Amino acid sequence: MRGRKLFFGLLIFVVACDTASNIPSPSKSYFIKYFGGDGNQTAVDLIVNPDGTFYILGNSVRSAGVNQRVYLAKADAQGRLLWQRTYGDPAIKMEARDFELTSDGKLAVVANKFTTSANADILLSRFTLDGNAIDSVLLQLESLPAPKNEFANSLTELNDGGFLVTGYTDYSSDPSHQWDELHLRTDKNLRQLLTATDIWKETTGSGTTNKGVKSFQTKAGKIYVFGMTNAAAIDMNFWNFGLDANGAPSGNSDVSSEFVVNGSNEIVTSVFKSPVNGYVMSGIMTDPASQTMTMYLKKIRFDNPVFDQSDIQFSYSSATGALGKGATPFVTACVGSSGYYVLANTYNNPSGFSDMMLLKLDDTFQGSGDPVILGGDGEDMAAAVSELPDGRIVVLGTMNIGTPAEQFKIVLMKLNSSGKLTD
Repeated sequence: MRGRKLFFGLLIFVVACDTASNIPSPSKSYFIKYFGGDGNQTAVDLIVNPDGTFYILGNSVRSAGVNQRVYLAKADAQGRLLWQRTYGDPAIKMEARDFELTSDGKLAVVANKFTTSANADILLSRFTLDGNAIDSVLLQLESLPAPKNEFANSLTELNDGGFLVTGYTDYSSDPSHQWDELHLRTDKNLRQLLTATDIWKETTGSGTTNKGVKSFQTKAGKIYVFGMTNAAAIDMNFWNFGLDANGAPSGNSDVSSEFVVNGSNEIVTSVFKSPVNGYVMSGIMTDPASQTMTMYLKKIRFDNPVFDQSDIQFSYSSATGALGKGATPFVTACVGSSGYYVLANTYNNPSGFSDMMLLKLDDTFQGSGDPVILGGDGEDMAAAVSELPDGRIVVLGTMNIGTPAEQFKIVLMKLNSSGKLTD
């Protein structure tokens, strides 16, 4: 695979303890900024505001032996830190998963809370736009004889101001169900809708492994869930289905549609709703024999009552998207003014560490130019990508910095439309 690597070795150094780094930028039109403070921080997600400012979500471990907490920050349009917060009980490990800017002007964050060493629940929290806590609720399945694990992957604000948390759970005692898809719902006051009192069905899945990744609600109120399952095959496949008014799967009964690629495992790592008529599912295709990974994307037509293979508008999987073999498979994407940008973890380097790969696709999912590799000496991991109104690209990730690479820091990069640090 050919590609251009932007090597950050000369730009990377130990970050000051409590602020974002201040790497001099030759121009305000592009930059590299680091966030986090003491210890190790990893990036999770990014919100780009209409005024050009950024909200950043991540995880933080301030020192060895200290539990991981959720990291929340805001930066201005030049990547300068405006404020940063960490939250979570110091005695309990937390894992940030997703956040949303709500219609009533708040930040909503969903995180996995490892309540005990054997039990994970889901914490949904709301903050002011200055990062001050408003309220929170612990979400879990009801009326179980013993605590089970609930894991969040994403958060969706619903039309009524409530929320839907999409993920997976091991609540079932049936050995044929290792993981079931999970969709926990709240009203606008964070009251959880329960099966017993609200007739809300919280789980589904016919395979041994069924995981929800992201959900969307249409203006008409229909909810669609996207994820992965092995229900119809011995390997994992992309999966999506609709929910009825009570949270039960609708469409093709329990398993609405699997987009099957025989002989390989496909996992979904992110999904977004494209303004260009479709849902874009991003993930990884893994060869079971060699364990080599390739980025795999599908664009699905909007809002059909029943999804099937005819709703696949475009697919992408090629040698250009080969990602090697590694421990942290991840692909995400965003829509741009002339196609799509794809950001992934790639292990195609002699060190075996991951770099970030940035790739551009046109409107029909055909490759547009060579990929750009973003990374330094250590382990560098992708989190989010977005195109700004002026056509520049913003990339959020995690970089292993120092000489030698010792600490993980959240990195925010503003690049030109070709993925370069230049005007």
